[in-house]
Amino acid sequence: MTETSEKENLIREKKDEPISYLPSAAKVTDTFFVSDLIEQIGFGRYQALVIFTTFMGYFGKHALLDMMPVLSTRLYVELDWTPELESALGSTTFIGLTFSYLLAGVLANRLGRKTCSIVGSVWTVFWSALCSIAWNVESLLAFRLLASLGSGAMSTLQPHFCEVIPQKYIWIGILLAMFGGEIPGRSLPYLMGLVMFPVNNHKNMWRYYILVLSIPALLFILLALFFLDESPKFLLSRGDQNNARKVLNKMAKKNQKRIEIPESVMLELDLDNELSINTVEETGFWKSVREALLNFFIVRNLICVVMIGFLVHFTMNDLGYIATELVFLWGQTDKNYCQGSRKNSYLLQPSDYIMLTFYMSLTTVLKMAAVVPAKMVDVDFKESSTVCMLFSLCIASCLYACPKIWAALLIYALIDTTGIFLELNYTIYLSKILPTKVRSLLYGAALFLMYVPLSATPFLIQVLSKESVYYVTTVTISFIIVGLLGSLLLPSNRSQNN
Repeated sequence: MTETSEKENLIREKKDEPISYLPSAAKVTDTFFVSDLIEQIGFGRYQALVIFTTFMGYFGKHALLDMMPVLSTRLYVELDWTPELESALGSTTFIGLTFSYLLAGVLANRLGRKTCSIVGSVWTVFWSALCSIAWNVESLLAFRLLASLGSGAMSTLQPHFCEVIPQKYIWIGILLAMFGGEIPGRSLPYLMGLVMFPVNNHKNMWRYYILVLSIPALLFILLALFFLDESPKFLLSRGDQNNARKVLNKMAKKNQKRIEIPESVMLELDLDNELSINTVEETGFWKSVREALLNFFIVRNLICVVMIGFLVHFTMNDLGYIATELVFLWGQTDKNYCQGSRKNSYLLQPSDYIMLTFYMSLTTVLKMAAVVPAKMVDVDFKESSTVCMLFSLCIASCLYACPKIWAALLIYALIDTTGIFLELNYTIYLSKILPTKVRSLLYGAALFLMYVPLSATPFLIQVLSKESVYYVTTVTISFIIVGLLGSLLLPSNRSQNN
């Protein structure tokens, strides 16, 4: 019997024997790949708890981020702000969020995915609470900037659950955790706007609005403290064999698998997905980063994914601003929204919040319908992303015809759907090509670059739309063109296999 078949027999579940599929007398030289063990343990209660906890993390993140369009529009009228000041609230949010991804990537590789996500959430909730008691515009902007510096910590949960869920279930985890949490997180600000913002009274209700939208993030902190463990791959990349075994054994126990990994067995990372330098013991972290950045294949893919990510995060973070702005101008100008207006006498009506909630619900339905074709990433990410970009470019061009408000919202909902399709694809794609040891850092760096242009988008949307909505259409198409170039330059699956 070959060595490979012997190891396969060792990791085979034995239902009729005591809980130990590895012999207690195994030699220290016996080694097993972590991914093989995770595949053997399978999908069960442990992974379900990870997905639910991550769901709450993304729910909390988006509730605190996606309240900005509603909050800034409300304060624009209630406090008689200028369009420039209105956009400053969103810009400070994106500036902090941009740097938070880079900071989170570094901290996650030092402190761990779990620790980083909890600390980031506590930070965000604390400064958001201070936003609710801000005494002037300057303090509100400062607290908002500080609050958003912790929001990027949620990105560390993406590599985390990709490392504890069997490969064939990762896309389900991403769908239920990331996008499942995003959907209620993006809808809740509009629903709470409908409930908490009566038209002509309760002037300081926006302060309570911020506090209410902090509740999902608080729930995530509690869940993460009790139900999240560090990824065994991350622990192993830090040389922590003992805790990696403990997590794997806990995973098997929660999944009711008769599996136990004795201390005599050594664990290894997957060589086919790792840098060659990971086979050398005690390799410095920054040396691994340098080798990754000298790898042309990794760098080319990262650059192309970042270009695609410009559009993805524009759709995820800015289409809410656009939809809210269109509905506001539709009411302010008596339905002649395309010409814009610098007046700020119109408070959003209950019917407007219902329209915006319907817009978010529509995007939800369309995104769920896009789940099955999203698995096309296994066929060719390059081809599927190019098709998405061309489709978005065609329908976005129709906005120059100044359609009815419902038609404009439908077009943006379709563009938003392609964005979530692309994010699902590139998240899985990056989890396959980025080495474990530097995955959080490189993923965080990629997200940092994706968010850099977004610092200017609130100005481009909320200020330029007051002059003409056609400017906003041009901004949208510009992001689509950049994403299209990235998809065209992306290596195809066929070329990688060759």
